[in-house]
Amino acid sequence: MERKVTDLNNGIDIEIANNANKGRPHKLTQEDQMEIEGMLKEDLYLNSVHIVNQGGLDCDPRTVRNYLREQGYIWKSVKPTFMLDLRQEQTLRKSICMIAGKIRYS
Repeated sequence: MERKVTDLNNGIDIEIANNANKGRPHKLTQEDQMEIEGMLKEDLYLNSVHIVNQGGLDCDPRTVRNYLREQGYIWKSVKPTFMLDLRQEQTLRKSICMIAGKIRYS
């Protein structure tokens, strides 16, 4: 603790805490963070559970997600392009059947 005294006549006496050692230490060390970055350089599609398991990290996947969010990474769900809506599927089936010569559509 550092003591900062500005004016004893007015009773102002302020203690300034050393903020460097304050609070709970981070669960991810710098080595863990470097490991995560290296894993993402190899495979960008890893999720937080895979990173924890493959990296042998002693933390929760939520910790990894929070770290990645702080680093500017975002997660977006991948929309499958192979899924067709009902009309596209019917058109595709008609085309396949017409090519195969099984059914004739007019």
